[in-house]
Amino acid sequence: VALGLFLRPAQVWADLPARNALLLLSGAAELAGMLVYARLALRTLARGTNDHRPDELFLAAGAMFGVIGAMWGLVALAPAIAGGSAIDADADRAAIVALLLGFVASHVIGVSLRVAPAFIAAPPASARLVSAAAGAWVIGVILATLGGPWGPLVLLGTAAVLVRAIGPFRRSIAVREVPAPARLVRLALRGAYGWLLIGIGLIAAGSLVDAPLAFATAGRHAIALGFLTQVVFGVGSRLIPAVTGGDALSTSAVRAAIVLVNVA
Repeated sequence: VALGLFLRPAQVWADLPARNALLLLSGAAELAGMLVYARLALRTLARGTNDHRPDELFLAAGAMFGVIGAMWGLVALAPAIAGGSAIDADADRAAIVALLLGFVASHVIGVSLRVAPAFIAAPPASARLVSAAAGAWVIGVILATLGGPWGPLVLLGTAAVLVRAIGPFRRSIAVREVPAPARLVRLALRGAYGWLLIGIGLIAAGSLVDAPLAFATAGRHAIALGFLTQVVFGVGSRLIPAVTGGDALSTSAVRAAIVLVNVA
């Protein structure tokens, strides 16, 4: 995957020597990497000895959308591989949707559902609700890759349900006040899932107006920076010390990072 990403800038240099070969290698390497990851992830999920939970559906969907996104990416590169100066814009848009909302966001949602009860003392989500939301999310991403307003609208409604299920805005089940690191994670999740709703809403609005690119770009920015990055900062601030046995991260530094992400 790293090799594919490293070679991908060749698409902007029409006169680059061996450009078509580099782009073919880029697309093929990304697809091969996603196939390997999907095989490992799905096999691990299937063979796990712990009780299966419905949040694993999002992880499985994410692995599969990684492959789908890489396939769309290779299709997008096909005109340039054949010697053209541009890529297929529609296929490129589909690849971005599949990778951003299908691959990355699905993984983040699955992890959020798993850690929220422990990290922010959120009420456990209903297994039936999470399973239904996973199915709706998959349908929404597929529709969004094909274009039109229905995919983003389905994703927007499903995201609202998921925000409720994950519980960053719900009353804590803790019998005493949660510690400062947990409050920071809750703050980050509140901001992150707020930006997820805003980002999908912008993409949905873009599909209904005459300036879809501007709305789509703003929506992707909100999702990539406001949602994904903020979840990484918030959950990572608790997860990294927990899995490494290292010192807890500075609450002031984590708070500053969360504030800066929201400002950006």
